[in-house]
Amino acid sequence: MAQRTDLFPKGKIFSKAKRIDLIMNSSIVQLQNEKIKQQYRLALEQQGKKKKKEPPTLDRIVMGIKKELFSEDYFKGYEPGIGRVSASKLNTFKGCRFAYLLQYRLHLQPPIQFPHVVSGECMHSVLEEFNLGNLRTFEEMIHGRPIQVIKDGKLKQEKIKGWRAKWYGSAYSKNILFRKKGDEHFFYNRGVGILKNFYEKEKDTPKTRPDLIERKFSLVLNCKPYVNMSYNTIGFFDRIDIENDKIIITDYKTGDSGPVLTDLGHQLTIYWHAYNKYADLNMPHFPKPKSPKDIELVIYHLPTLEKKSTTRDEIVDMKYLAYEINDADNDIKAKNFKPFVGIHCNKNCWWQELCHEILMPNNKEIFNLLITSPAERAKIASYA
Repeated sequence: MAQRTDLFPKGKIFSKAKRIDLIMNSSIVQLQNEKIKQQYRLALEQQGKKKKKEPPTLDRIVMGIKKELFSEDYFKGYEPGIGRVSASKLNTFKGCRFAYLLQYRLHLQPPIQFPHVVSGECMHSVLEEFNLGNLRTFEEMIHGRPIQVIKDGKLKQEKIKGWRAKWYGSAYSKNILFRKKGDEHFFYNRGVGILKNFYEKEKDTPKTRPDLIERKFSLVLNCKPYVNMSYNTIGFFDRIDIENDKIIITDYKTGDSGPVLTDLGHQLTIYWHAYNKYADLNMPHFPKPKSPKDIELVIYHLPTLEKKSTTRDEIVDMKYLAYEINDADNDIKAKNFKPFVGIHCNKNCWWQELCHEILMPNNKEIFNLLITSPAERAKIASYA
C-alpha cells in the first residue's frame, strides 16, 4: 500500500501511530463508511508486521528433499549451484552435504542452537560496541551504558546493551540446547571472565575507525585463471587496523579450542581477497598494500587471549580456494548431498535430531536416494 507523501511536512519524522492518524483523517478516507475505515486502519496497523511462520512438518521436509533431488533445471542450460559464497556456507558443505541441503537449499531454520554459538554471537556484538568506543569500561561491557537519542523529535533515553542483557536475552528467548541445568549461568560467568581479561589487555589500544569495524563485503571472486568461473563472495571483517604500511585484519574466536589456522583457510583467504579488491577499487580507507605479505591475517582467540597471524599467497592460496569452491559448486549442481556421519553428529550439528528422523525410518527411502549416485538417481526418475 503506497504511503501518501503529500500528507507529511518535509523534514519532519512522525511515529507510526501519528502517520496512521494523519492518513485516517485525510479527505479520501473520511468519505468512506465506518466499516471500510476500520478495515483500512487495520491494514495500516498490520503494515510491516511479519507473520510468524509455522515450522514445516516432517512430511513437507521429505517432499522438499525429493523435489530437490529430482527436480529439473529451473532454466534450460542453467543448474543452480552454490550461489553466493561465504566461508560458513563452504565449510558446511565440506562438513556434511546433507546439512547443507537442509540449511541452504531448503532454507530450514535450525531446530536448536548451541550455547557456544549463541554466546559467540553475543560476545561479537559487545566487542563491536567496545571497538567503536560505545562501551568504554569493563562495567559498561557487562551491564551496558545509557545514552540519549532523539526520536520523533523528542529526547529519549535508551541503553546500549552489554553482555548480561545480550546473553540472558538470547538464553531465554532462543531454543538453545543446554546440556545440564544452570548452564546458562555457566556461559554467562565464562563470558564475564573472557571480557574482563580482554578489557585489561585491550583497554589502552587505540580505537579504529567505525567504517572498519564489522564491515560487510560482497565482491566477485574471479577464478578464471584456474577454473572458468567467477563467484560472488560475502562476509564480515571483525576489525581492520592500518599501522604504517601494515594492514591487520583481525577475526575474533570464542570457542574452547585455540586458533588453528589450517581450519580457517577458506575464511582467511576470502578476507585477504576482499581487502585487496577494495584496495584495487580505491575504496576510501583501504590503502593498497605494497605486497600481499603486508596484509596480516590475525586470529584472536578470546578465552586464551592468544593471537596467531598468517599471510596469503596470491597464487597458491587463491588457486586452492578457487578449486574448492568449484568442486562444491559442481557437486551441488549434480545434487550430490550424501550425508557424512562422524563425531560431529553428536556434538556440533544442530540437525542431528531432524537428520535421525528423516534418514533412519524403517524404509530408509531418503537415505538410499542420497547415497545413490546422481546418474543412478536420474534413471530412477525416468522410470517413475
